[in-house]
Amino acid sequence: MFASELDGLYDFTEKAYEANKVFRFEGTPFMETAHKAGRRESIAGHMWSAALYWLNLKSLCPALAGAVNSERVYEVLLTHDLPEISQGDISMFQQLAGNGVDKKAEERRNLKELSESLPRETQDAWLDNFDLFEAEDITRVTDLTILVAKMIDTIQGSFYALTFGDHPEDHAHTHNRIINKHLGGTVRQLIKELEKNGHPAAADEVRRVMQHYITLWQQKGVDLQLDPF
Repeated sequence: MFASELDGLYDFTEKAYEANKVFRFEGTPFMETAHKAGRRESIAGHMWSAALYWLNLKSLCPALAGAVNSERVYEVLLTHDLPEISQGDISMFQQLAGNGVDKKAEERRNLKELSESLPRETQDAWLDNFDLFEAEDITRVTDLTILVAKMIDTIQGSFYALTFGDHPEDHAHTHNRIINKHLGGTVRQLIKELEKNGHPAAADEVRRVMQHYITLWQQKGVDLQLDPF
């Protein structure tokens, strides 16, 4: 049985290597210069960067780290975009344009197929995480670990765009739309659930993280107009 499970692990690992060859931000105008220069972020690079962000953030935010299952945060961050191996990344810019209508259903099928060689409990846990992570209504998500992972996912992705994208001030309207849609609601729900579950210090840490993040964008000439959190 153990040897069979190891065979399954290597089968999965072989498939997961493909995450290095699938790139993000396709069809995103403000990333064109970076792409032409050969700078592209793979989905593997994104997931690794998000996990690295949490590795450091949890030390800066001890109350937040104590309020969530840190190991599971890593698990979610290191698996959340694996389904894109099969169909590619549909960027947030493309989603604003109405693309990716069937994205979630297709990605769930991809994740189930990708993880079929792993133990059933692992596959079930990943699918449960996926369903919560990709929930249509963020206000119905109460899982603190999922909410932290979603916050980090969007911070990492948008910070990459801020760092390597073309003239962020010229695309301020688009950046505001993307960050409001994918980060603002998540942060408000996270703060609400932290306070509801008796973690006011963790909620204050999240507020400080977000206030600092807004300042980073302001320094690049973008005034993020996020709804109050």
